[in-house]
Order: sequence, then C-alpha cells, then structure tokens
Amino acid sequence: MRQFLFCTLITTGLVLCAPVPSSAQSFPSKPIRIIVPFPPGGPLDPLARSIAPSLAQGLGQQVVVENRPGATGTIGYNACASSPDGYTICMATTDLMILPHLMKLPFDLDRDIAPITQLLYFRQFLIANARAPYNNFREMVEYARANPGKLNFGSFGEGGGAHQLIAVINQQMGTDIVHVPYKGSGPALQGVLAGEVDMAVAVAPTASPLLKAGKIKVLAVNGDTPMSVFPGIGTYREQGFGLDIRNWWGVVGSTKAPKEHITRLNRDIVKVISDPVYRQKFMEAQYYEPIGNTPEEFAQNLKAGRVVAEAIAKALKASGYRTQ
Repeated sequence: MRQFLFCTLITTGLVLCAPVPSSAQSFPSKPIRIIVPFPPGGPLDPLARSIAPSLAQGLGQQVVVENRPGATGTIGYNACASSPDGYTICMATTDLMILPHLMKLPFDLDRDIAPITQLLYFRQFLIANARAPYNNFREMVEYARANPGKLNFGSFGEGGGAHQLIAVINQQMGTDIVHVPYKGSGPALQGVLAGEVDMAVAVAPTASPLLKAGKIKVLAVNGDTPMSVFPGIGTYREQGFGLDIRNWWGVVGSTKAPKEHITRLNRDIVKVISDPVYRQKFMEAQYYEPIGNTPEEFAQNLKAGRVVAEAIAKALKASGYRTQ
C-alpha cells in the first residue's frame, strides 16, 4: 500500500518523518453508501436523495442511497455501526436516542455509532382520515374516551417515535387507542388514506398537499408554537398534552471509521445543506429548520437528550410496551 511521509523539525535540527496511512490522504477512494433505515415513501428517503448528488460532487465519488428497513430502523443502523471504514453511513432520527432504552440492540450507541452531523429540525403533524368525526386533538381525545378501543393509530414500527407518541397519549390522556405497526411512515400514511387506520403522524411537507386536497385532517402539531403557514392547527401543549420532543434528522457513521473520514464527511455534508439554493429548495420549502453542526456538537446533543429519552421510554413501558 502506498504511504505518504509526514515530517517535522525537532529541536536537534533533525527532520523526523513518519508514514501517514494512504486512507487519510485519499478518502474517499470508492463510492459512499447512505443507508436509509426505513422503506421508500417516508420523508427520510427524499432527504437523503436530495443530498446525495451534491455530496458526490464534493467528495469526488459516487454516493448511493439504499433503503434497508426493519426492526424500527435497527437493521439499517446495525449495518452502519458495523462498517469498518466510513464508506457506509446512515440517516438517523430522534428515535436513535430512545431505542437503547426500549430493546436489546445489535450495537451499542456510544461504542459503535459515530455522530457526523444533525441535518435539521422538523415539525410533525398528528393526522386523521378526512372522514373522522373530530377536527382537533381535544375532540379526538374526547371521542376516544367515549369509545375505548374503537380508534386505532398506524405507526412506522414497534418502539418508534410514532408508537411512543400514541402510547404516552393513552397514558396521559386516559384513552385506549389501538396501536397498529406498519413497516415505515409511508405505509402508515397510506393506511390512513385507505381507511385502514384512523390516525398516524406525518411531517409537514408530506401532510401539506393532502391537507389542501381535503384528504386528511391535521389534529395537532409538535413544537412550542403553532406554524403560521398552517393557521388553525394547535400544538399538543395548547390542547392539553404536555409531553413533547424536538424532532431532528441527522447522519451517523461507525466509530470504526478513522476520525479524519468522519471529519471529511461532516465538512462535505454541512457544505451541501448550507448552500443557499439547497436551503431554499429543500429546507424552507419543506418547512425544515437546518442545523449542520459538528460531530462533537451532535454528540453533546445526544448526551443532553438522554434524560428526555429515558423519560419517554419509561412512559412507553408503563403504557404496556415490552422490550423486544
């Protein structure tokens, strides 16, 4: 393998040279794979594919997006965690903080997962079929209390964020809404449209055209304040439900990858999402709030979020969820 020399002048006047691995000089020397740990149809998939072309241009290598769904994202995350060199990275969600408290994982979040960058914060809607006999969260809760076990809710998998939400709603609001797990947020949304389930969650850019077309109702939105572009839709807090979390999407890699690979990936990904044209086309237009932090800042945010993650996991288990 070809090596490069790194040389320094030491106090004796001698020049000390040491070999620097060629991987540090030539990364990436083959295509990069971005794993989306959920099936096509969900919002993470188009986000990954919107980043890939400019990222490939910056890295000088092909970037391939691959959907690898299953087990609430853990199959995809595990493929990323086991990658030895930084050539396989993963789209990650807020759920990554909570999953270790809910189930036995094939990887260790601290030992195996390397934060690269948080991409954005996003707002999430609680949606219902357009024929639902309620128009907001308060009315839905009243209906659910009067009709225990009649309403159901489609999530994107056991233990995921949507499952966490409905379990805590049941616990705190005194309802008995039945959880129906799907294999991704896209299938769950289709379940609402087809009348298979009464409710699900959807991000703003996914829900907006369906709301305008009269195909769904939006009952609530997460966050501290309503969204001015969607007048009349109250937050959960405004409607009496207190537990909320700020949702993010990010990119993670493997701790087995050399640090300089993680640094390079961070630099080029942040460059993509910092581009004004990209932000206008893919962030502002989709109601996203860009982040683009460093690996160290991402790691600190993961650490800071553990208290909330543990509280959500505790509430989910108390509502009847059992570790998988």
